[in-house]
Amino acid sequence: CQGAYAGQVSGACLAALVIPPTSAPTSSDFTVDFWYPDEDTPWSEAGCKNTLPLPLRVIQNSDPSRRYSSQILCCKGNYGGQFSGACLSQLPNAPTLSPTD
Repeated sequence: CQGAYAGQVSGACLAALVIPPTSAPTSSDFTVDFWYPDEDTPWSEAGCKNTLPLPLRVIQNSDPSRRYSSQILCCKGNYGGQFSGACLSQLPNAPTLSPTD
């Protein structure tokens, strides 16, 4: 949009993006309200993210099945067979193999 429509007053190009920018952001912690798989990290070490800036592939991919409402759903959907447990270990209350009483 910036290259082809930089002077566009209506903002139509930006509004057509899957995740359009806003002039009134609701979060100052640089996160979004969905989780997506971290495909920039090797699968055995990867987890799920909800941080900004979003990778271009997330912005361009309008498939809602690749966006999850929670971190654990994202882990289950993308890293279910991950033997290392890297994704689950990133949860705030991560499960453990050595539970306490």
